[in-house]
Amino acid sequence: RRATRAIAEEDFSHRVNIRTHDEFHELGQSFNEMSASLADKAKVRSALDKSVSHDVAEHLLQEGVSLGGETREVTILFADIRSFTFLSEQLSENQLLELLNAYFARVNVCIEKYHGTIDKFIGDAIMAIFGAPYDDGDHALHAIQAAQAMCHAVSEFNTQASDRYGCEIKIGIGICSGKVVAGMIGSSERLNYTVIGDAVNIASRLEGLTKDYAADLVVAEDTKHAVDAGHASDSPLVFRKLDRVQVLGKTVGLDIFQPIRARASADERLQPYHQALELMLNQKFNKAVYLLEQYIQRWSSDTVARRLLERCNDYAKHPDHFQKDYSKGTRILDSK
Repeated sequence: RRATRAIAEEDFSHRVNIRTHDEFHELGQSFNEMSASLADKAKVRSALDKSVSHDVAEHLLQEGVSLGGETREVTILFADIRSFTFLSEQLSENQLLELLNAYFARVNVCIEKYHGTIDKFIGDAIMAIFGAPYDDGDHALHAIQAAQAMCHAVSEFNTQASDRYGCEIKIGIGICSGKVVAGMIGSSERLNYTVIGDAVNIASRLEGLTKDYAADLVVAEDTKHAVDAGHASDSPLVFRKLDRVQVLGKTVGLDIFQPIRARASADERLQPYHQALELMLNQKFNKAVYLLEQYIQRWSSDTVARRLLERCNDYAKHPDHFQKDYSKGTRILDSK
């Protein structure tokens, strides 16, 4: 009875010692073998929890491990540290590793808080999934909320990083929603739970655009539509359109947006910006410049508007630059 209670409390080190040579001895041996097996499984589970997300670990333990997957509607998040090469030149290898681990620890909390699953760490980059392995009707909204929390966490982290490492980090985040195949991929000897699909590639491309548009976070039109159609009908977000782009590897354009936390005057505030964007796309550059200059006088810290103003000024002076960049209202991107 003591051994049974110990097992129930997850103390798998307890053993029974029955010295008789009868059925009770065999029972005791079986009990001890079971305890040892449970201890081994606990070690595997502990290692699994550190290797994959908690949700993926639960999924693998419940569903088993086998090659194959299923089609799911998810949202993919890619986050990358900007100017990482410069950081690696400024810090020693140990400092860089310490900085990365501290950063990953903070953003991991943000992703898990909003029901996301970290798929993998790729150097200084993170790929996360929302909506797999378990369903989430608000996966798009949760991905954006996680991204905004990550930006806030990095801002707080920089106060410590500046003192400890003499530097600060900036991140760019790209998000895209869509259908993917989610499941165990690899070989029979080595498997990895991941997702494959167009949304993964687009999210990666959008992360690369954050610097170009001076926005920490860029989302695809499918993510905006998924938020609008999600369970949270009163979404606390307003979407600022950034552009219409055709990313590398695609043959059609898509609208890209910057999500902003909703305020009572958010739509009204962004009206001049959106008017300027439309004027630029219609090649009325001087009118766009005038609107943006008026806008920036009031909202001087708006880096996205400032970047758009820079581009409009360039196009006003060099119209051929617009013809090179755009085709039928879509910006053609020939690099990642």
